[in-house]
Amino acid sequence: MQTELSLLDIPQDVPPPLEYATGLLLTIAQKASQSHRNSQKGLHLVTRCIEILDELCLEFSEPPTDFEEMLASMEALQKLEMLLLEAKLVVDQEAEVPASVDNQTNATWGGRRDALLDLLVEAHDAEFF
Repeated sequence: MQTELSLLDIPQDVPPPLEYATGLLLTIAQKASQSHRNSQKGLHLVTRCIEILDELCLEFSEPPTDFEEMLASMEALQKLEMLLLEAKLVVDQEAEVPASVDNQTNATWGGRRDALLDLLVEAHDAEFF
């Protein structure tokens, strides 16, 4: 049920500069919800990215009042897109892993788990904006 709510919460009607990030986020959310492992970390990351995207939608829906505000919004968008690209790589790898478990699967699972954790820490950075 949480997965469905997360997918529905992804903004669909976004300003043009946010369309690429929105598409990446939707892809990540769909794959993370189907993952056999690390699904909670993946969905937590999706939820945080939805919060960031919602904030950026507000920022991009109105013209900026000054250059610094515009620059901060563009930097936050760039940071979000980079984070989403990294997350997509990890989630794509996670989606390819079979449900069966062996030693090699366990070893690579830990690496993907750590990568998702690093991305979560970055997404929760107080200085994201």
